[in-house]
Amino acid sequence: MLGVRAGRGRNLTAAIRVKLPRFRCQMWHGKWAAAIARMRGLFRGAGAVIESLRTFDAERLGRFRQYLVNLRDYLKCNWGSFTNYSKLHRHGRRISSAPAESGMTHLVNQRKGKRQPMCWSLEGAHLS
Repeated sequence: MLGVRAGRGRNLTAAIRVKLPRFRCQMWHGKWAAAIARMRGLFRGAGAVIESLRTFDAERLGRFRQYLVNLRDYLKCNWGSFTNYSKLHRHGRRISSAPAESGMTHLVNQRKGKRQPMCWSLEGAHLS
């Protein structure tokens, strides 16, 4: 991920390669607090190394840290509306939203006038 020569940078790169898949797994299993804790560890580790990097690598690592902050904020704000996919999968429930999306696409296409004699105007579509 990072083209750094410092040993600490290589350790961070290895940590990121190991921890990111685990982070995604924690999110899949609905372990939001553990995922945020793992992100916090990555963020702190990246902050400890950033001063010793070349400019290009430091910018990339800075963007990575900002992505972590944005994702943490998103998780905290939307905590209650997330789906525990592993629980649904274990109970044989559907984990795809494709049927709902397909139905909405059909409805919008119908109301936007695709092959229909009556249709919404652009203004009316935004109001509903």
